[in-house]
Amino acid sequence: MRFVSYGEILAKQILPIENYGYPEREGLVFSRLTNLRGNSAIKTQQFSLEPYDSRRLANLCGQLDEHLHQIEQSLQIKINSRGNFFELAGQSQSIQAAHHILDQLYNETEKGDLVTPDSVHLSLQESKMQNTLHLVDADDAPIIKAKRVSIKPRGKNQQAYVNSILSHDINFGIGPAGTGKTYLAVACAVAALE
Repeated sequence: MRFVSYGEILAKQILPIENYGYPEREGLVFSRLTNLRGNSAIKTQQFSLEPYDSRRLANLCGQLDEHLHQIEQSLQIKINSRGNFFELAGQSQSIQAAHHILDQLYNETEKGDLVTPDSVHLSLQESKMQNTLHLVDADDAPIIKAKRVSIKPRGKNQQAYVNSILSHDINFGIGPAGTGKTYLAVACAVAALE
């Protein structure tokens, strides 16, 4: 097996890519892009997040761009960022999902919320759910209000479950683990007790 240096790649013009002055990322950029190059349906999209706020962008990207890397690995895309300008490369559907996730997380930073790897993971799961279930509109979703928080169902099935809890005395929730059955049921119970 022969290892090819990044300089050889650029000299042969195999991959025209900038590393933005991060030599430790060169090998990572090469390995991710070689996986992307096998697919002929690679698209790129450029956009900026407004208004420009370096603290919000640092919160969005995470320490050493860990949140961006998490999105890249999950959606199998490449994200280049420079300030508030982003360039996404990958399959069209994955690019749209990443753009939506970045917009959503950036809007959350406006409220002062801290973006964590868990919140990025949740946004990625919502994105995957949106592709298969189509998320409900914010106006149609019933909101469960407790003293300190408001809880909103995330998908059609959760909305139907909450509507069923609110309209019937006894309900049985059956489904895979981690879909919010117990969380929503307890939230409805707490709201009913208050």
